[in-house]
Amino acid sequence: KYAFLCPPSKEAFLDAAKGEGECAQLVGFAAKQIGEARAALVAPPKSAEGNAIPLESLKLSPMGYVLTRENVHSYRADYYGYWPDPILEYLDTPIPVERNTYQAWWLDVNVPVNQEPGLYRGQVKVTWDNGGETTLPYTVRVRDFALEEGVPYFSPVAFTALGNYPADAAGRKEYWRDIARLLIKHRLQPDYLYAGPDRAGIVEDARFFIENGSKHFNIGYINTEVDDALAATIKKAYDEVKAAGLLEYAYFYCYDENPAELFEMISRSLRRVREIAPEVPIYTTMYDSTFGQASNTIGFVDGWIPLTKVYGDNQKGIEEARARGEKIGWYVCCTPLAPYANFLLEMPSTANRLLMGFMNKKFKTDFFLYYNATVWRIYEKNQTGSYVIVGVPDPISGAPLIGGDWYGESFQDFAGDGRLTYPAMDGPIPTQRIKMIRDGIEDWMYLDMLEKAVDNSSDMSAEWHSTAIKEMAVEDELVTSLIEWTIDPALVKDKKARIADLLEEYYKTK
Repeated sequence: KYAFLCPPSKEAFLDAAKGEGECAQLVGFAAKQIGEARAALVAPPKSAEGNAIPLESLKLSPMGYVLTRENVHSYRADYYGYWPDPILEYLDTPIPVERNTYQAWWLDVNVPVNQEPGLYRGQVKVTWDNGGETTLPYTVRVRDFALEEGVPYFSPVAFTALGNYPADAAGRKEYWRDIARLLIKHRLQPDYLYAGPDRAGIVEDARFFIENGSKHFNIGYINTEVDDALAATIKKAYDEVKAAGLLEYAYFYCYDENPAELFEMISRSLRRVREIAPEVPIYTTMYDSTFGQASNTIGFVDGWIPLTKVYGDNQKGIEEARARGEKIGWYVCCTPLAPYANFLLEMPSTANRLLMGFMNKKFKTDFFLYYNATVWRIYEKNQTGSYVIVGVPDPISGAPLIGGDWYGESFQDFAGDGRLTYPAMDGPIPTQRIKMIRDGIEDWMYLDMLEKAVDNSSDMSAEWHSTAIKEMAVEDELVTSLIEWTIDPALVKDKKARIADLLEEYYKTK
């Protein structure tokens, strides 16, 4: 069975502010075996006024599909088989499509921040075997306001390059930078979350992140007792960052998911970190749902990062921590599973988008953390039943059904977990999930912009003001609770469009 939650239309409509990314899918059905199918942009989309969105601001790429396997899953999924995930930007050749299957192409536009507002109309040309051909229209509505460029929020995401690929050190460094640029392009903060303060190149990497649009970097991961030797290492890294004039962007990430039996050591150690670097914020995902009471770390932690489920179950502790001036974010990894929103392959796309956007606003989180975007590894169970890493797959290639060692399972047996990108030979490529994450962050930006507009709306009409106040709230039909949220993308898009109407009207008066 194939289901479309939004009824397909013959024309794609993309609605975006200046400086925003927006996407749509072109979906074709093969009534017979297709040997070669191609979809291509015909020309830059143009407005009635003669303006054009540069063709380099648009990309149309085939979707790739990875296989999930029931026999390796430790949790139940409704479907095992091929799932759409990698967006195959490396392909500029036709692809085969099996009989009685759908094939999608991903249309993505990144509207230049100086683009003239208006309706821009373009065409996609689809060709297939033996002269088959059709042309499909699409429209990009560019709104008359702009989103800020780069990474808007504290949203650290760890990443690494692929094993020893490319073969030379210079190539690996540039590949690493390409991954960072891809994350920043999708509004996420690339970072070394798990590298210690003794690593080389802290200042160089920090400058690269900041110059490319990020606003934060981790001086170093701390996960052991801060003895005299480690204290000296932390002090050296801190002094280098301070001398470079980068302290305002710096933080420490400490004690990832550490349990209660380590609290005494953690409290003692964080006191030393605070003494060494008093102005550098400290963030942690240690398992203290009292946010400092149980671990005796009040005054030593600036940002707590619980799992989304823990966040939802501990509102009293969160309120107390915020009253002390601390910030509270959240994270997901392999858990929590459905019905909580997550980034697993089996989740509806609205899970990715709502978690990063309207859920963030409804539940008043301050930031988001994700442990990895590049889990490019092969896992197997050993004789004791534990998962071990047994290799690194070759870069992804081919289309549309991705083979080799590229299964849907990424971290251990969790499908898509920690894998928001894939490595191709010529550079990293995005997933459809990272596109939804980007769209969710931009929903978050829309609501923040609306809140600021309301705070400065004395010259707006009473009707505008009352409508804006209403739209600042996230309706229950979108998000009722952390385990009750819509799978209907039309509701999400309609909400964003209503906010865009209000922002457009507001900025016309400025």
